[in-house]
Amino acid sequence: MSASTRALRDFAETDLPALIDLWAAAWTATGIPIDFDARRAWIDERLGALRAEGTEIVVGLGAGEEAAGFVTIDAKSGYLDQLCVAPAERGSGLATALMDEAKRRSPGTIELEVNEANPRARRFYDQHRDAKETHHQALRALGNRLVGILHGCLRHHAIYDEHTAWAHRTPAVA
Repeated sequence: MSASTRALRDFAETDLPALIDLWAAAWTATGIPIDFDARRAWIDERLGALRAEGTEIVVGLGAGEEAAGFVTIDAKSGYLDQLCVAPAERGSGLATALMDEAKRRSPGTIELEVNEANPRARRFYDQHRDAKETHHQALRALGNRLVGILHGCLRHHAIYDEHTAWAHRTPAVA
């Protein structure tokens, strides 16, 4: 199924338990050493707060019409807080379809941020700051790098691998 034919729909309150399960499974699969199951209450509260602020949640559906991914987008500001795809859906085009829908709903700029727990992304940012770039310049450089990594994963139907994505930034061991 191509990205353009993936079924998407607006969030319904009954989706919430499935989205929380998806979020925990997707983050756990990244290998970041955080107990994401213990953070289920946090994502529940976060999604509620985003909805209360007017952020839209778009749900991507799997072959059985079950929730298989989601994206949150504030159409006014372009702020994308969450993009989540079930591990089994990686490489399926669902993330591309969700990003395309976020861009359609917020046709200006999309604003992304990165998790501080990603040491390579943090090092990339710090290197730009050390080169006397402003905070915004360093964030822009990091954002460009992350979009490039996302594009590569989507284009090649590859699962994100931190070691591959940031290999050129890893210092050589003497």
